[in-house]
Amino acid sequence: MCTTDRKTVFRVVAIVAFFSIVSCSNDPSSWYPSGKATIVSWYETSDGSSQVCMITLKIENTGQSTISVYTVSFSARTDVRTYYKTISESFVILPAKSAYIDVGIEYDSNTEILAADGLSIVDEYYQ
Repeated sequence: MCTTDRKTVFRVVAIVAFFSIVSCSNDPSSWYPSGKATIVSWYETSDGSSQVCMITLKIENTGQSTISVYTVSFSARTDVRTYYKTISESFVILPAKSAYIDVGIEYDSNTEILAADGLSIVDEYYQ
């Protein structure tokens, strides 16, 4: 093999190695499922003996990978106490898409009412 051929082979190997290293150095966490939960609506209703706060959550896939499982914890503060609830579901949400979930929190007393700005997302996890 002549010297010119060896130099060409070396250059090709060096270029392939360089691009392999560069492509592996990207942050893999950018491909982890990620999302955002928001409370889009709510209303209170009575089922006869107790007061119930019905909440609609929007689960939005903000990442580049499919969400297959999500867990969202939220709180509802009334004029008497604060309630906490966690929902976890196995539900496929494609990138840049959303899903709407209805959740109810039953109050201990039928005279309780939701405080102003009483709903909040406490924690969320996506897988």
